[in-house]
Amino acid sequence: MTVYNKPRVLLYLDPPYLNGGKVYRYSFKIEDFWDLKKKIDEHSGSYLLNLSMNDPEMIEIFGRPNKVTDHFRPTTKGTYENGNRWRCGYWWKFPNKDF
Repeated sequence: MTVYNKPRVLLYLDPPYLNGGKVYRYSFKIEDFWDLKKKIDEHSGSYLLNLSMNDPEMIEIFGRPNKVTDHFRPTTKGTYENGNRWRCGYWWKFPNKDF
């Protein structure tokens, strides 16, 4: 990530959820989130991070999110009826507003 560690670089980060199961080709362990936190803290540019609020460990690692959205996920039939409630957290840093 050092090649992208520049003030004018915006990173959009949407890592796999901690408890994503077999949904993802590659999964993250808790240590991977701690590594990600270290990397974004060192990043001199901007970032937007999107994570599930269903994993309480994310607040321990990243702190309170800047924004939380609350919505329903559609069922496999594509409807929201009996769908799961889903909360997403967003963390960001925008030190350089002159993109």
